[in-house]
Amino acid sequence: MGQDQTSSSRGFLVWVETSLRKVFKDKALVKVGGETQAFISAARGEYESFQVIVSPREGGDLKNVEVEVSDLSSESGSYSIPRRCVEAYLVGYIQNREAGYPVEHVGLWPDPLMPLKPFNVRDGEVQPVWVTVYVPRDAREGFYKGTVTIRPQGLGERMVTVKLRVWGFSLPSTPHLKTAFGFTTLDHGSAFRRFYPAERFNQKEIIKRFLSVLRRHGVNILWYGYVTTRDPYLLRVVKDGGVWRYDFTEVEELLEFIVSEGFSFNIFAPTYWYEASGLFALNPLLKEFDYLGDKVYSSEEFELVVRQLLESYVDYLRKRGWLDRAICYISDEPRRERDFIHAKRIAHLVKEVSPTLKTVIASGYIIPSVAGEDVDVWCVHLGCFEEGRRLIEERRAEGDEIWWYVSNSPNYPYPTLFLDFPAVSHRIIFWMAWKYGVKGFGYWNTTYWHDGQLTDNFREDPEERWPKGPWNPLFNAKTPANGCGQLIYPGPDGPIVSIRLSIVRDGIEDYEYLYQLNKRVEMLREAMQRSPDRDLKALMSRARRTLDRIDELVRSTAEYEKNPDKIYKVRNEVAELIEEINNTLEIREPYL
Repeated sequence: MGQDQTSSSRGFLVWVETSLRKVFKDKALVKVGGETQAFISAARGEYESFQVIVSPREGGDLKNVEVEVSDLSSESGSYSIPRRCVEAYLVGYIQNREAGYPVEHVGLWPDPLMPLKPFNVRDGEVQPVWVTVYVPRDAREGFYKGTVTIRPQGLGERMVTVKLRVWGFSLPSTPHLKTAFGFTTLDHGSAFRRFYPAERFNQKEIIKRFLSVLRRHGVNILWYGYVTTRDPYLLRVVKDGGVWRYDFTEVEELLEFIVSEGFSFNIFAPTYWYEASGLFALNPLLKEFDYLGDKVYSSEEFELVVRQLLESYVDYLRKRGWLDRAICYISDEPRRERDFIHAKRIAHLVKEVSPTLKTVIASGYIIPSVAGEDVDVWCVHLGCFEEGRRLIEERRAEGDEIWWYVSNSPNYPYPTLFLDFPAVSHRIIFWMAWKYGVKGFGYWNTTYWHDGQLTDNFREDPEERWPKGPWNPLFNAKTPANGCGQLIYPGPDGPIVSIRLSIVRDGIEDYEYLYQLNKRVEMLREAMQRSPDRDLKALMSRARRTLDRIDELVRSTAEYEKNPDKIYKVRNEVAELIEEINNTLEIREPYL
């Protein structure tokens, strides 16, 4: 990232770290010092982050530390990336809990990216500042330079040099990887409206802000459809002339926003679960049918309600011209043969209502009894992927799309999104997805803050509520996991993004790099067929070798490269090849 020299001045130290190393607060756990020049690279339309670490010298605290970022100017000085495209955050910390899987450290883990304001750093501690650069779509390729200035009270200032290379290609606004994430506003699980009560907040505007955060971080599908199918403050289920339908009056404004942001979204209610009690707890609009209990899986009465509600949604979306944005997530982790047989029947029901609707099942394994033309997408648990590979390949050969997901499992040695896993594990998932031909990634929730049981983060007294009070990251008593379902935090005035979500975005962008290089390899192949050329052949050979290097980073779903520098090296090779092929073939499209 630059020269190996720590900047120090009259009692404080400043150095730079990549976004792929989590920096603990306790100085004793940190390698103090290092590079003082950040070198990053990004395509147009891409975000890229790094960290500036601030620490007092021995025997004193730092007070009222200010941070200032500059524009990034081109080498010629004739154009720049304005400072409004450079965001700086104060890295916050969350105390993890014992969870039964191996971790590097039990204590404070960096995660929430807090609004930047003057801060203090105590003796014996460090404070990272997270800096994210967005490259505008009209930026010119080439090298840019800027600074981050650190200014503690009474101790002068130090500047970190930032060097940015803008690649000569762009990333699309909607990634080619399907990214389906949950975002709940329900009382059960998030206590969203207790954190943001109507007397203080315009709740729809707050929801839009959370949705915008997800979209800016590469999410393109609202998976479970809490906002679009489950929230009783936004939707009503009514019986009109003996037919069940939705009343879209309250949710319409949000649906318009969701469509304008480029999301697809779930419209199927309920997403069947293996326990009827959970099904109704997570689908309060259907609560009046909970008397059915387990009969819900065989009840013709309930199935008719499900069909009529889906028909009303399809009719509404068709009239608005939005039907192509809909998916039907029909079954969540079916476990018994009965569950799978039922899922097959429900998938057929969906296709009867509208043959173009895409049906999705998330499961540990693919069950042959369900496989068929009515299930379009299998979202397979990452920890079960290798074991179920034969059936996965059979379904892929039949034209089914394969996604995968993580949740409160798997844990070590697999990569996941837990708070207390290394940063690399959050990003390598997407390199794995490319290697194994996985077209989508699912994550069950981003705002599971408060269920009143194990995860209990809402406090009536604002002075005791996070971030003033502690945060409990633990989820699930049977398979506990720190930070599971909590990729966005409930800040006092709106969403607080996590380091993990920022790294997920980087992984999604990595996948897009690989996709873009692969498309250009196809174009090279076509060019060679038209006109065999030694230079084209050599370029093709280099591109293939680089794509094959993914095998060095990902050896299996449980064995992967832990060194961030090696990941950055391959990523840069991919970008350089995209540029070179663009120039050789005179490709003018911003992306393919």
